[in-house]
Amino acid sequence: MLERKAIDQLEKLFYRFPDLKIFIGSGIITLKAARTILGIDRYLMYDIYAELLSIGAVKGSGATAWRATPALLEYLKLGVVNMQIVEESDVIEL
Repeated sequence: MLERKAIDQLEKLFYRFPDLKIFIGSGIITLKAARTILGIDRYLMYDIYAELLSIGAVKGSGATAWRATPALLEYLKLGVVNMQIVEESDVIEL
């Protein structure tokens, strides 16, 4: 499981780059594909990649690609479950 500090950093990245949350758990992705999806330059992508590596959210896969760690995939799954719980509790019967 990710540490609280790592989750805070991750949530800041997700807030700043909402599309990151969409593809981060999709499997192996190259730095170029990620920066194209996010619409950023390669230097900012390297900074994001370095931050993700340092908090243990991703691991390198080859020279220019990365994938989510099992801890990040678990965190993303919990987020989806929590969203479903909130959506179900927001239902008001008339």
